[in-house]
Amino acid sequence: MPITTGQVAEAGDFPSSSSGAGDSGKVNKLNGDGRNPVDFNAFEGVRVYQNAGTSIPPGFTVLPFQVESFDTNTFHDNATNNTRLTVPTGKGGKYIIGANISDDGGTDVAAYIILNGTTIIAMNSAEAFFTPAPNLAVSVISLYELAAGDYVEVFANTNGGSNTSGDAQTAFWMYRLAP
Repeated sequence: MPITTGQVAEAGDFPSSSSGAGDSGKVNKLNGDGRNPVDFNAFEGVRVYQNAGTSIPPGFTVLPFQVESFDTNTFHDNATNNTRLTVPTGKGGKYIIGANISDDGGTDVAAYIILNGTTIIAMNSAEAFFTPAPNLAVSVISLYELAAGDYVEVFANTNGGSNTSGDAQTAFWMYRLAP
């Protein structure tokens, strides 16, 4: 039975892969053509977060990330360049990239995703409307095509100086969507 737009699907509703082999990790796309298997076991990505706060003086500060929630292909290294998520050899493609910054200083905060140390590919900001301001959080996300060897970093900027929360609320991630 084809799955239609707006239908709530359950696991048993998905046909096996088009090979007929019944691979449990492969299901057909919900596009109705029945020929394009998607392998959900082939997920590739990384999510990292902080275990210590980072001082953010006025101006741009690159954020380090010390803990990996997961890293399927060595996108991140905790010891060398722990500010970077780097596309491994042979893994170029379309990526969704995002970050959350939780700030404890109550000042305006801006977040930037920077490609290869120079190109801003996404930015967002949050304003402190109250005095004293509560903690602020800002998220930034982008869909971008990356080549093997490209790296992205998260930079923060404040207007009065603050610190990141130093926990899993300050996180950085990227997932490969397609080659």
